[in-house]
Amino acid sequence: MAQQINAKLNKLEQDKLKLEAEIKSLKKQQIQELSALLSLVCEDHQIDPMVLLGSCLETANDSKTLSLRKEEWLKAATSFRKKNKARLSALLDKKD
Repeated sequence: MAQQINAKLNKLEQDKLKLEAEIKSLKKQQIQELSALLSLVCEDHQIDPMVLLGSCLETANDSKTLSLRKEEWLKAATSFRKKNKARLSALLDKKD
């Protein structure tokens, strides 16, 4: 009985480690994609990346505006991502 419990605990620990590694990998991919998307936005609109970052930080600190426009911005970001899928893929392939 104790061996079965230990075996299950070991299996759960292995599963936990695999999931943690997968989460870490997905976060890294997400950061790379976000970086590429921001590069495209800056390129398309001729915006300095630090200006864009400052704008994002200012918006994040304004909870009223953030809550009012969050859905609108998510739709716009999703649309931009879809429209620029090929350009995004090219940027992500370069980084690998």
